[in-house]
Amino acid sequence: MKSNSKPTTTIVNWSGLSDPGRFRKKNEDTFLSLEFDYKEVKRLGKEGQTALRGKDLLFAVSDGMGGEKAGDFASRLVPDKITQFFQSHFYLPPEEMRERAPELLPLLFKDIHKQFKEIGFLYPECRGMGATLSLCWITPAKINIAHVGDSRIYHLPANKDMIQVSHDHTHAGWLRREGKINEREERNHPQKHLLQMTLGG
Repeated sequence: MKSNSKPTTTIVNWSGLSDPGRFRKKNEDTFLSLEFDYKEVKRLGKEGQTALRGKDLLFAVSDGMGGEKAGDFASRLVPDKITQFFQSHFYLPPEEMRERAPELLPLLFKDIHKQFKEIGFLYPECRGMGATLSLCWITPAKINIAHVGDSRIYHLPANKDMIQVSHDHTHAGWLRREGKINEREERNHPQKHLLQMTLGG
């Protein structure tokens, strides 16, 4: 017996919006959206919709830091580095590359971290350059996330409360994970913006 039902296709909607906040004069946030089929990479806009069929999607948010010049340069460097990294691994069959996500994503973060350190060593104006990075790699079977800094990743299930799935790599966030302060104390902590981990930091 043949089934007339067609396999369901996942539709992905996305949008990106950032704001410099109350204290910064310049916005150093960068939003990246990619679509790739393991042959080529296509950069997408800040808003869109696509069917997840025969391709993967990647979304990332990075916030540069380290002074006006260094922070701006860092935030612009991250998207290019991510794009180049994925392109350099297209020699792998798609299923193998997807299976190796748990080792590839930390390698990507280490590569960016190393490059920031090298640039800071060579160019005094970029000394102290760093960035946060929160990344989501969507495949037909699963969603892989990787994160450093305090740009949060949340999961919003249907008809349920929103859940924070990333950890804030701040001093206050560390104190809370250690059980030394509670959620309210973390929100009001004087060192809640002091980062313990960043790319380049």
